[in-house]
Amino acid sequence: MLSAALSYTMSPEVLAGIYNTKADIWSVCVIAFMLLGSSMPFYGADRKQVMRRITLGSFQFIGRKWKDKSSASQAFVQKLIQVNAKTRPTADEALVLVKEWRDKIEEAK
Repeated sequence: MLSAALSYTMSPEVLAGIYNTKADIWSVCVIAFMLLGSSMPFYGADRKQVMRRITLGSFQFIGRKWKDKSSASQAFVQKLIQVNAKTRPTADEALVLVKEWRDKIEEAK
């Protein structure tokens, strides 16, 4: 059985036993969420509740750290955390999104 700490970054399809490269995009985005907001996007009282939230893609930008983040940061996360792997960006598409995000932040300065 996987530890609860590892499961926080797992994509819905990995929880279902299916691995693909888009699962890595999910994991990278979950880590980006944690770095930006100093919290986890999917939380719960127990592992089962966390897994349910992941499967539903149920998360919110709450907490004081998110108040300081740009709307571009939130848009970046929302574009990458897609429950349906078919609609989730590829690595190349994610890289374009990173560049767009960076450009929006630079424009705001």
